[in-house]
Amino acid sequence: MIDRILDHVYISGARDVLAGHPLLKHDITHVLTISAVAVPVDRRLPKIDYHFIFAMDLSNQDLLGGGQMAEGIAYITKAVQSGGNVLVHCEVGVSRSATIVAAYVMQKLKYSAEKAVEFIKIARPLVCPNQGFFTQLQIFESLHYQIDEASLAGSRMYKNWCISSGNAPHNGSEPQANTFIKDLKADDCSKERGTSTGVSNSKLVIQIIPPADLGFAIQCSRGRCGKCRHILFFGEHLTKHKRIDGEVCEFGYLIEPMKWMNVSEYEGKICCPKCDAKLGNYSWGGRQCQGDPGARCMQHVTPWVHLHRAKVDEVSTQSPIERLQPPRQQIPAVIIS
Repeated sequence: MIDRILDHVYISGARDVLAGHPLLKHDITHVLTISAVAVPVDRRLPKIDYHFIFAMDLSNQDLLGGGQMAEGIAYITKAVQSGGNVLVHCEVGVSRSATIVAAYVMQKLKYSAEKAVEFIKIARPLVCPNQGFFTQLQIFESLHYQIDEASLAGSRMYKNWCISSGNAPHNGSEPQANTFIKDLKADDCSKERGTSTGVSNSKLVIQIIPPADLGFAIQCSRGRCGKCRHILFFGEHLTKHKRIDGEVCEFGYLIEPMKWMNVSEYEGKICCPKCDAKLGNYSWGGRQCQGDPGARCMQHVTPWVHLHRAKVDEVSTQSPIERLQPPRQQIPAVIIS
C-alpha cells in the first residue's frame, strides 16, 4: 500500500513498486529505493526516475557517516522541487524508508525526531525506524538538520553512537577517522557543555563525554610536553569515563586523537611532535583501563588515547564563566546550645 506523507512525498514497500500499476495510480515520477537490492531494470516503468541507495535494516547501519541520509534527503528535495511525486520504499516500508522520509520532514518542517516519526505514523501507522536509525535522527536534530564532515566531527553524540554501535574506525587511515581526529586549537570552554548521550553502563564500551557532564568545574586547561613545553592538547580534548563502581576515573590523560599524532596504525606509541619524547600510547580498538592504585577501573575505553601524567605539564586557568561569577560567600555555622 502506498501512503501519502506530504504533498509529493509517499512511502510504500517493495511489492507496490514491483507491481507497477500503483505507481501510475498515484502519478509517481520518482522512486527512491533504500534497501539491499535495487529495483530490477526489467521491472521499471518508463518515464519514472529510479534511484538506489544501499542500506541494511540494522541498528548499526551508519546512515549519517555513510552518506545515505544526506543523499536521500537531496533526492527527495530535488524531485519535489521539480514538481514530481517521489515514492520512497524499502522492503516493507517500515524502517529504512521511514527514516529517510523522517529526515526530510525534519529538515523541511524543523521537526524533532520524535515529532517527525509521529507525523509520518498519522498517514502510515506501521512505520517504526529501528533504534539505531532513530538515534541517528536525534543526532541529525542536534546538528540542526545539517550533515557534513565538520558537523559530524564536532558532535560528541555522533561519536558516542559510533563507539557503541561498532562504527568507530579501526585505524587512523580510514575515512571515518576524520570524524574522531581533532585539530589543536582552543575553543571557548563553554563548548564543553555540548550534547552528550551520557555514560554507558556497559563494561564493553565507554562513551566520550565532556567533563562538564560529569559534574566537574569547567576549566580552560592545556597540556604541554614535560620535556620541551610544546602544547599537546586543551581542556576540551580531554575525555572522561566512570569506573565500574560509578566514580570518575582519574587515570592519566585520556584525550581525543589529535592531528599531530601519528595514529595511522591500529595501535602504537604517541610521541611529542617537537622533541619526539614518548608520551603515551593509543589503540583504535580500545583497551581496558586499569585505573590508579586503590581505584581500579576495569572499563573498556574506545578509542584509547593515553598520555602519562609524568610526561605532561598541565596549566589550568579559570574559565570565562567562572571569572564572571561573584566570589562565593561562606555561610556561618549555626550552633545550637
